[in-house]
Amino acid sequence: PIAPAAAPGKKREREAEVLSIASITTGKLPIDQWNDPLATTWEGKTVTGLCALLLSNLVRSVPLPKLHHITVNNASNNNLTELSKSWPPLLSILMWYENNRNVGATDLARAEALGWITNLVLWVVHNSTIRFACSAEEVHLWLTNLPRSLLPTFLQLLNTMLQQSLSKVADRVAEAMTGAKYGILHQAAQGLITRYREKIVQKEEAGKKQVATTCTWQQDLNDHISAFEQFLVKIEKKWDGRNDSYATFRNLSLIHI
Repeated sequence: PIAPAAAPGKKREREAEVLSIASITTGKLPIDQWNDPLATTWEGKTVTGLCALLLSNLVRSVPLPKLHHITVNNASNNNLTELSKSWPPLLSILMWYENNRNVGATDLARAEALGWITNLVLWVVHNSTIRFACSAEEVHLWLTNLPRSLLPTFLQLLNTMLQQSLSKVADRVAEAMTGAKYGILHQAAQGLITRYREKIVQKEEAGKKQVATTCTWQQDLNDHISAFEQFLVKIEKKWDGRNDSYATFRNLSLIHI
């Protein structure tokens, strides 16, 4: 797991303490405050090397669940100390992508790293579904438009897809995804949102009050579910241009997926 970078001095210790207290009291995932050395300081060549190592396992169907696993129902995930123990490395990699995705044509090292990250996410999706129905064009469309605030939601989507692929409804879900109009990620996201809304209605019908959760990951989903719905509309509008967009990116990144 990628933990906050250590630094000497009482000031840094106090900053970490303040962030931890803020996370506990607000239930917010401190993604904008997280001092992640991978996301902020790693060079393109280093990120490429990491992705190549992870891909060498994924393409051989070696499971790497901790790469993107989130324990949503763990109430202990409510401060930075606990979050650092379960922080999924893929989230750090996606944060690096978000920080560098507007790279110019002259920065080949970073452009190549972006290509490797696209390939990595593609294979994470492949390993989270029964059928290899996702395309690089679809992954690229998502990664180039996902705002930082929705990166944790995207990881929850990947985990949901993995859980479904291991469930009794796996074949039915896979069939629905294969024929999806806007790709399997969009289809899976619609399912995630629908089930979330259904649970809210069920609680309301049962007379249960909606109380704030003590799990930071779950609270983050609660806070961003509406924004995630709006993001899917954006994907729909840009869907027809995904091939041209990816073709340009592919030439720049030097990656042939």
